[in-house]
Amino acid sequence: MYCAFYGFQERPFNLTPDPHFLYLNSHYREAYAHLVYGIRERRGFVVVTGEVGIGKTTLIQNLLNNLDENVEIAYIFNPILSITEFFAAIFDEFGIHPHSQDKHVNLRIFNDFLLKCLKERKIPVLVIDEAQNLSRKVLEEIRLLSNLETQKSKLLQMILVGQPELREKLGRSELRQLNQRVVIRYHLPPLNLLEVKDYVRKRLLVAGTADVNLFSNRALETIARYSGGIPRLINVIGDNALLIGYALGVRGIDEGIIREVVTDLALKRENTPAVVANGVFMKRYLSRWQGMLWIVVLLAILVLLMVFFHQELDRGMAFIRSLL
Repeated sequence: MYCAFYGFQERPFNLTPDPHFLYLNSHYREAYAHLVYGIRERRGFVVVTGEVGIGKTTLIQNLLNNLDENVEIAYIFNPILSITEFFAAIFDEFGIHPHSQDKHVNLRIFNDFLLKCLKERKIPVLVIDEAQNLSRKVLEEIRLLSNLETQKSKLLQMILVGQPELREKLGRSELRQLNQRVVIRYHLPPLNLLEVKDYVRKRLLVAGTADVNLFSNRALETIARYSGGIPRLINVIGDNALLIGYALGVRGIDEGIIREVVTDLALKRENTPAVVANGVFMKRYLSRWQGMLWIVVLLAILVLLMVFFHQELDRGMAFIRSLL
């Protein structure tokens, strides 16, 4: 609707996990490197977590699109499954047929498949998205799958991707055996202010605009405050802002338009995570420096008082000596 008006080839703030728009800051690069390392080196168990809308699925889609040809992928995006359904989903994804209703038979069939992959120098990888929704029973089956190994390496590489609740779930005492098998963990934090600005400009550029400064600096700062650095919320705000800008017939998106959007969406600044920027004078650091400044001032006053009383003492002693 607004693409032609702003010169876009496609909408820059789509909510779909399109790897074409993937923004790789230092944290996303590090998470991606952890995933690739875990697969190539057959490390076994990798867990990646992050807030809702942080871009975990987009990162995984980019990983799946760029893996080597010798990697066999089973991607499960709806993990609310019974044990039977869980094995059926894995078998379907890996193309293993037939499968049984008997769990022990399935484990034997699956182990034979993994040994076949090892012989053919293939790396089977099980990726489970939204893994915080896995039941305790299915998580226990995943633990059993992690036991499938040779003397030198794991036969199956597993990647669990989920919200912070996944970390809490794995930390429970009844799942400690599974938790101990996790060899690589990474948590994706929200974007800071500078990253929010880069993120928006990156998406505008990929969408085909010639004006990467379509959003004013104050507009970007307001987006950062109300999105909390969460890419999905940035996309929602950005898309609505472009729609309003188009309706008003304005070529630039200013702070006023963003405030109209966040009001319409009922977004509250105080309910979003703090957004921090390198080089920005943050309140907590300001308070720390103010506290240090007060200490320095008090010490200076104390030194001056000591000097003053020392001088007065010398004068008093001199006066007494003069009387004697």
